[in-house]
Amino acid sequence: MREAVVVDAVRTPRTRAGKGAYRDVRSIDLLVSAAEGLLARISLDKNLVTDVIVGCATQVRDQGANLAKVAAVYGAFAPNASGVTVNRFCASGLEAIHQAAAAVVFGSSDAVFAGGVESLSRVPIFADEGAWFYDADVAARASGVPLAVAADRLAYEEKITREALDGWALQSHARAVSSAQPRSQRLVDVRSRGAFVAADDEGPRASLTAEKLASLTCLRDDANARHTVATSPGLVDGAAMALVCERSFAERHALRIRARIVGVSHGVVDPEVMLTGMVPAVQALLARRSLRASDVAVYELNESFAAPVVHAVRTLRLDEARVNARGGALALGHPLGATGVALLSTVLDRFDAGEGPHAVIAIPGGAGLAMALHLTRCD
Repeated sequence: MREAVVVDAVRTPRTRAGKGAYRDVRSIDLLVSAAEGLLARISLDKNLVTDVIVGCATQVRDQGANLAKVAAVYGAFAPNASGVTVNRFCASGLEAIHQAAAAVVFGSSDAVFAGGVESLSRVPIFADEGAWFYDADVAARASGVPLAVAADRLAYEEKITREALDGWALQSHARAVSSAQPRSQRLVDVRSRGAFVAADDEGPRASLTAEKLASLTCLRDDANARHTVATSPGLVDGAAMALVCERSFAERHALRIRARIVGVSHGVVDPEVMLTGMVPAVQALLARRSLRASDVAVYELNESFAAPVVHAVRTLRLDEARVNARGGALALGHPLGATGVALLSTVLDRFDAGEGPHAVIAIPGGAGLAMALHLTRCD
């Protein structure tokens, strides 16, 4: 039986949208830099990889016209490689990994580049002006609830206090700061128009305190509002890239296998409570393998606001020490379509540190969708 494995994954630093190091860097340059960084680590002839799948949540302007295929012709991948750009909202990067694994298992490809990219500097969120956001009739009938409203509603209904939300944000920053040195070898530099743009993750703050967090005003002027800018995911630019292949392909080309892709699941909830989808997604994933939540040592749950992660930790009864041990999107930022693959690179870092053998990545998204990915470490 064919088996989908991960050879490696890398990501670019995440820099602040509109004012960070990548504010003038094109989306294609972010993506190409991630691909070049990956290829440098695995020493593989790119012409052996026949397909490219890229997650991107806002596919207009810089990120339109099937960026995955355009990047192949542009030089990031083999010119004769096929390509597709996919959108499952914030879970687009996980969807790229999912489709790559399916292609490998099905036999349509032996090796696939699975990546993600988002430049919120050049293509702001909602720049595609989708009907869910901009058509009043569609928004009303399809429960187009703003994300901040959904996050506050979740916190209110689940009795998650402002102090608990701030506490998770403080922890996220502290973990991101403490894990930043030494710099991960999976953090790759970006080249833009021939010149390197030096950067590190710009979000983590060593000076953040509980008092500073408590002084921030809420995003919304509402009695039940609880989220602030610090308990919301940072808007950042970034890209990530992984090589997913069939086990025999890796063995044939003397590639070290880092992880095995065990399964993927979806958690679909009412759009009114859209950010709760990680819970059913993770539950379904664990049930398929008859695992308990405590059997998994590595969790990477995207911090799409603080409330969804706090809710998932409480509902699934997770050990906080195993969740986002190197910080999450509250500190590092959330580059939308790139996040799923970026979290895969973090899982591989944690595997290298001896954590595992099981890992779960989960991301909630718009309109009530969520995805979860199960991996096991390959020593």
